[in-house]
Amino acid sequence: MTSGWETSTVAPWSTTAGSWTSQETTAPSQLPLPWPPRVPTEQEVSEALACDVNGLATGKFAGGVGIPEDPCEWAALSVAESTDSVGHYYGTAPPAGEGALTEALLGNPAYALTTPVFYAFYATHVTQAPPLATQEIVELQLSYAWSGYGRSTYWDVGFVDSNSEPEGAGTVRENPWAGTVSAETVQALAAALVDLHATDTYATIQPCWDSYPEWQISLLFADGTVVDLVTQGSNVYDLGGPWQLTIDGQRYLQYTDPLVAAVWELVTEAGLPLGEPFIWGCGYLSPSMLELTWPEP
Repeated sequence: MTSGWETSTVAPWSTTAGSWTSQETTAPSQLPLPWPPRVPTEQEVSEALACDVNGLATGKFAGGVGIPEDPCEWAALSVAESTDSVGHYYGTAPPAGEGALTEALLGNPAYALTTPVFYAFYATHVTQAPPLATQEIVELQLSYAWSGYGRSTYWDVGFVDSNSEPEGAGTVRENPWAGTVSAETVQALAAALVDLHATDTYATIQPCWDSYPEWQISLLFADGTVVDLVTQGSNVYDLGGPWQLTIDGQRYLQYTDPLVAAVWELVTEAGLPLGEPFIWGCGYLSPSMLELTWPEP
């Protein structure tokens, strides 16, 4: 696809300005972006909320064709390039989709939390982990409760010596419990602290019904830092999530599945019970994560 767009008109917010030509309709991917992810301004949040990403993706940029002029249009192009001909989202985006998403997030990080971008990139690695993730976890505390259309389940357990030979103890449905897992399984939780998006507040995100998992996890790192993770009753994933946490005073949300997968491995290895809904269902994610985690004044 060619156009007469001059290289000098590459969007000023783009760190890739000058690294690709105006005749190309896609920018190079820079994912995963470095830590820390930029915190959007109030104006950027408002602009992302006002942008009709889906409308532009299926209209102006249908088929992944077009020249974006601002972060809104880059977000729309990224979705168009990460959607097949019948509207199914890839989740793991092709290079063209990642390049367009790079431009959108460099211009306005709030677009990461819009629903079309979530559906198109829910399995795409977009942000590096914080330096804290290179440390060992020495203690771990987990609390879980499930309610819904089925038998309720709840437990509260902890693991000490988590960087050597983790020993677990606690209660499951008020009955004493003890167990072990491998140190590698616990340490995987630190490595899973990737793809974090800045938020203003924690939120309950429930596009599904009849299955309501609630998680709280506390990680004690080797330097004494404690990171608390919660799901706020969110059920975007069957297991629960997205996960939400605070690092250095800033709240974040992870909607990819590294933490979900790491928690699943730990719970399975420990033999801890999970809720078993008889039936449940899910609808379209509305309101968006952006609306819920960046509520307008």
